[in-house]
Amino acid sequence: GWKSRDRQYGSTRNTHCMDLLRRYTTQYSSETNTLALEVATTLLELDGYRSNLPVWLTDLLCGAGRGAGGNPPALVKLYMSRGLHVAASDVMRAALDGSGKGGGAISSRLPERGDINFFPYTLIDRLHAILGHAMNDSAVGAEERAVVKEARARLEQSLAAHLARTNHSEVGLKSARALLR
Repeated sequence: GWKSRDRQYGSTRNTHCMDLLRRYTTQYSSETNTLALEVATTLLELDGYRSNLPVWLTDLLCGAGRGAGGNPPALVKLYMSRGLHVAASDVMRAALDGSGKGGGAISSRLPERGDINFFPYTLIDRLHAILGHAMNDSAVGAEERAVVKEARARLEQSLAAHLARTNHSEVGLKSARALLR
C-alpha cells in the first residue's frame, strides 16, 4: 500500500538502526560481559514488555550458532523478572532439548568441555511453580490459563526427555569412567 515519504523514511531508518544494533551487539558481546543481556533488557523495557526480542538476540543469548557463549539461564531470569513466564519456559525448553548452547545431539557432547545445558534446580522449580500458580489463578483469564497450562506441560515433557537422554547417553558413561580414574 501507499505510505507517506516520512513514514517510509522512518521505517527504513528503524530497520537500519536495528541492523546496526545487531551488528554491534553480536560483535562486542562475549562471555565476559553482559552487553547482550543489557540490550535485551532495554528492548523489553522500550515497549512495556509487549514485544518479543528479535530472534538474533534470543539466539545470541542462548548460544545458538556460536561455538561458545550464551547464557540461557540469564535470559530465563530476565523474562521471569518481567513476568514473561511463557517466554522463559520456551527458552528453558529449547536449551534442554539441545537446540541451545553446545548444539548437536546430547549423546555426542562432553560435559568436561562445557557442553552442558545447565539451569539451577531452584530456577527450574521456581518457573514450574509460577506456571502452576498462574494455571490455577482465577484472576488469570481462561485463554491465558490455557496458554500457561500448555507451556507448563511442554516444559515438563522437555525436562523428562532431557533427564532420560542424560541417563542413557554415552556421555554419561564416558563421564562416569573419567570420574572413576
